[in-house]
Amino acid sequence: MKNIVKIIFLSAIIIPNAIIPSNANWTKFLNFSLTVNQSKSKTGQTGTLYSKESLNYGILIKGELTEDIEEYNWKNTLNLEYSSAKNKDESDPASSGKWTESNDKLTVDSVRRWKTIKAFNPYLAVNLQTSIRDASYINEWLAFRPLQLRESAGIGSPLISREAQELVVRTGCFIQHYANTPKNTGLYEHSNGIELVLDYKNTVRKNISFTSKAGFYSSFNKTQDPWNASTKSKKIRLEWDNTLITAITKYISLNMSWNIDNIDMTSGYANYEWEEKLNIALNWKVF
Repeated sequence: MKNIVKIIFLSAIIIPNAIIPSNANWTKFLNFSLTVNQSKSKTGQTGTLYSKESLNYGILIKGELTEDIEEYNWKNTLNLEYSSAKNKDESDPASSGKWTESNDKLTVDSVRRWKTIKAFNPYLAVNLQTSIRDASYINEWLAFRPLQLRESAGIGSPLISREAQELVVRTGCFIQHYANTPKNTGLYEHSNGIELVLDYKNTVRKNISFTSKAGFYSSFNKTQDPWNASTKSKKIRLEWDNTLITAITKYISLNMSWNIDNIDMTSGYANYEWEEKLNIALNWKVF
């Protein structure tokens, strides 16, 4: 309950300022993409034809709202990736033909840097990660489960600061905790430690944009090992997200993303996930 109250309090501060800018110093970007593909075939080698059907759709929403003035830089980003698929194979008795999620991730990030010293900017940051739906409960819509909240503070350095290109490196301390977690699991433990984050953005051309964010999070305390429920260890986590969007026409874009999530870089266990996606998408640039 304490975490939920904290989330509501932070949302009451961040969301109104992010959605309703109070002056003309804000730069805004919001892009919505939709991908759909469908296939149907009949195959058979013994005289009997079996039908195979597939339907997939995906949604990608990327948004950024930044206020950059002489005193400070306040950057807010929104990333939503959701995709679902329905497959039916008459030759496979286990094929149910029901919708199943293949990707579901919502990330909201807010970083405020004060330009007290040109090369060393104190910052405060809030990062929220969750999913639209907990897919482990097919017949029940459990929204925003689990919910991860990471708060951090430290020093940021703008190594590249141009109109079309920006690279900010920041390092500091973080506190990470969870709310609305699934029951009977110990994997969602509160932790704290040191973070190193590299945040890069490049508008290569008017129709090509590339963003990359790599975060290293070294914990002070031991947390449960997913590969062995009876042991705990200190971990260095890697979160690395890359997205390239190329506008082919006004309403059609080529979206490519490559993401890595490594639970513990120091362990020899296979405890990481990576994902690569390439989509031709219907694209709407809201603003």
